[in-house]
Amino acid sequence: MLNGRKATTHWFVYDAIEKNFPEIELVRDARVVIDGNVFTSGGVTAGIELGIRLLEEAKGSRVAATTELAMCYDPQPPFGTGSPSKAGPDLLKAAIKYAEKIGTEKLWLAAA
Repeated sequence: MLNGRKATTHWFVYDAIEKNFPEIELVRDARVVIDGNVFTSGGVTAGIELGIRLLEEAKGSRVAATTELAMCYDPQPPFGTGSPSKAGPDLLKAAIKYAEKIGTEKLWLAAA
């Protein structure tokens, strides 16, 4: 389904996706990627944003914006470390260590 398409996913699995699925054009650091009728997202709150974008496609921007307001979706992360580029090397290393401990293969299989 993703062959020849642009897509994104959780940063834990970028390398595994590129290695195992080279036919996917992975867009790193994107929260939501829309390629035709395929919508992908990376991370938990990015999934909410994906849902809002799907609603926009189905019902229009006014309904999607109203829903965003009704949900009170206004992310204000307390630490601002929600991506590798923002986390800094120490936190990134800790997160990678955690991913290795739980087994990144479980993560990339879920993403595939």
